[in-house]
Amino acid sequence: METTKHKHKPLETKEERELGFLLLGVVFGAVLGILGNLGVAFLVELIRDLIPPGLWTVVSFLGVVFTTILSIYVLIKVIQIATKLIKGEERLAEKTEKKGV
Repeated sequence: METTKHKHKPLETKEERELGFLLLGVVFGAVLGILGNLGVAFLVELIRDLIPPGLWTVVSFLGVVFTTILSIYVLIKVIQIATKLIKGEERLAEKTEKKGV
């Protein structure tokens, strides 16, 4: 029996590489989100006995506020980094066009 090995050809264009990185980022983001949710659920179950039932609503509200602030901070930082990278690519493309003309 002859077996054929499928070899992946190297990515030929910059767009294909960028798509690969994009897909990799999406997969890692999904895995991180799922594992993060499982971790939070586990921690909540651990501390449930430590917090009196009357204060549970207050603690939950403070948790939502803290998580919202942290999420907004991370979102702003990621947008800033992405903007710098996009502008860098635009500048590189402009330099390449100037050299080619």
